Amino acid sequence: MSREYVKWVIIAVVIASPVAFYILKGWLGNYKYVIDQNPLIYLGSGFAAILIAILTVCFQAYKSAIKNPVEALRYE
Repeated sequence: MSREYVKWVIIAVVIASPVAFYILKGWLGNYKYVIDQNPLIYLGSGFAAILIAILTVCFQAYKSAIKNPVEALRYE
């Protein structure tokens, strides 16, 4: 189940990273002291997004696993 979410997060990171790179390159180039962008920042943020997605799926699965099935069937 988490494989689907991780796939979508990876697609989003692949699309958003180059866009963010070019926007930040233009924005940061206007300052007097120019800093270089490190690709590790984008890899780290992508890893953090994947970790958050996996933890969210795990938390929701755990929450539904410990729930009493009678409560879920009562509303059906």
